[in-house]
Amino acid sequence: MRFVTAAADFLKGLQDIQGIAGQRSINPMLSETLIETTDDGVTVYATDLTVSVQVRVGAEVARPGSIVVQAKKAFEIARQLPEEKVTVETLDGNWLKLKSGRATFKIVGLPPEEFPPMPEYDPKSLSDIDFVVLRSAFAKIISSMCENDARRYLNGGLIEFSVSDVLASSEGQGTIFVSTDSHRLSYKFADIGYKHEGDKPVGLIIPRKSIEEVMRLFGEDDAVQMGLDRRRLLFKSDRLTFISTLIDADYPDYRAVIPKSSKFKVKVPREELDAVLKRVSICSDPRTRRVRFFFGDNVLRLVGEDAEIGEATDEVEAEYEGDGLAELIEKQKEEREAGRAPGEEAVIEPEHEASLEIDYNAGFFEDALKIIETERVVLELTEPTAGCVLKPDEEAPTQLCIIMPMGR
Repeated sequence: MRFVTAAADFLKGLQDIQGIAGQRSINPMLSETLIETTDDGVTVYATDLTVSVQVRVGAEVARPGSIVVQAKKAFEIARQLPEEKVTVETLDGNWLKLKSGRATFKIVGLPPEEFPPMPEYDPKSLSDIDFVVLRSAFAKIISSMCENDARRYLNGGLIEFSVSDVLASSEGQGTIFVSTDSHRLSYKFADIGYKHEGDKPVGLIIPRKSIEEVMRLFGEDDAVQMGLDRRRLLFKSDRLTFISTLIDADYPDYRAVIPKSSKFKVKVPREELDAVLKRVSICSDPRTRRVRFFFGDNVLRLVGEDAEIGEATDEVEAEYEGDGLAELIEKQKEEREAGRAPGEEAVIEPEHEASLEIDYNAGFFEDALKIIETERVVLELTEPTAGCVLKPDEEAPTQLCIIMPMGR
């Protein structure tokens, strides 16, 4: 094998596969990359047996061939090439030689036959999508996914094709994106332009790592196609082919978790709430980031406290809607009275007597506020023990986050 290519293009190809081959693996072969000539250039290919990525690099091929080399070492060399062009060729004994200007590198390689092959797929399964919309939808749900949970279905996001919006905010069919780590849930409905062939809706669970790599590898200006073939999800552009296996598991019934109504709503400035959360959580337990929320008196008051740190209190003006808040406050008072031992004094602070108190993880709220883009955010509640629903303050929201309260 011998070819000449632009050093920047070669570097970019090796950089793109580092998220797959550049990671530690119990199988040393999966830290390698396959460099192979084609009819119109060169491909750089890596796989971890869950995700496979093939990058096309333009090159002038003088002699066809292929070789397997260490992905990280090849990338480090490509970063230091001194000239705009690099000549790459194989030598006897599975060695790879790279020459750029006066610099020459020789690295040991392996026979290409030993490397896991690129998964086959049917090109007819691919269709054009709106990748900007898809990428935005992925960004809305990724924070609620686990990374290495024993419940495998939590380590990815659910995608349902050819379905209607659960929030009934959009007409027609589209794609639903859902994720949960059992403490919070993120939901987004969007039309990515993908038309699934078949009479029934299709749902699949794509691993978190695959979603992260798709968001990293493909740009908003790329013309991207997507397809589903043999229980694999495919993404393809002119220079990239991405194939991910799916998580084979049953996803929880997220529809049962999304409330159909609420007792009351609270509208607050999103950026101001985020700033208040960051301030008061300084004094919360850093392990749990527990913050006490007090709903009432036309404000939302937040308290962060820890016996070994101290206490912080702040509030944000709030607009309340619905008649259910007073009912929930009274119900919480009665429950506290019933649970208090005879002669035991009430411990609720006087300024909080007319408020509904619920504890939440400040980090979960901060993550949710990052992906809601309206100036104000709407908080909806049904019961203190149920999840708090966060939505954009707009007429027909197609997105929500649900955050479960923290127990005492």
